[in-house]
Amino acid sequence: NVDLIFNVQADNPLCDPNSISKLEKHMRKNNCSSVGTLASSLNQDEINNENVVKVEVTEYLKEDNHVWGIGRAKEESGDIEGAIEEYSLAIEINPSNKYALNSRGSVNLYNLENYEEAIKDFDKAIEIDPNDALIYANRGYAKLKSGVHQEAIDDYSKSIEINPEEVTSYYWRGISEGQLGRFEDSISDFTKSLENEFEEFSSYYYR
Repeated sequence: NVDLIFNVQADNPLCDPNSISKLEKHMRKNNCSSVGTLASSLNQDEINNENVVKVEVTEYLKEDNHVWGIGRAKEESGDIEGAIEEYSLAIEINPSNKYALNSRGSVNLYNLENYEEAIKDFDKAIEIDPNDALIYANRGYAKLKSGVHQEAIDDYSKSIEINPEEVTSYYWRGISEGQLGRFEDSISDFTKSLENEFEEFSSYYYR
């Protein structure tokens, strides 16, 4: 099932973002949970698009990646609470959306410092795609911040195995290795970080 918002004068789906946004806001405001409820609550004034003479809603089911994109825009604008709501809605629509899971996990990790919830989202995202280096790196950082350094090292190592160019993983793996007294391994990772010009001051300092 996909959004089917049709202009009755044409055969193609209406793709005007302004109209779709108005429909979406109206649906949320009026808690429209079904197509029939949505269709009966609309009128031409609410659509308010001069390019559309008449809009017939035959089916409305929000697309998860569209909602995820709204979440990204809210996050970038600093609306963290709004971003969490959008990511959660995208996940509700499609529990297998690894991007929404990773984004919500990242907000919990970097903005809210809610490491337990972040790890839960990263766990689910990795179940969906066990070959995404960035998600392993994010989960590794959440575990590092939680003080679970060996698990953090394992995640960073997996991240590097998948993508040797994931330079942040060398640096943070070096931090966790240092916390466990594995100084030779730590020095090696900070050297690799320096080779890639990442966190140069800190890499020199910790090495």
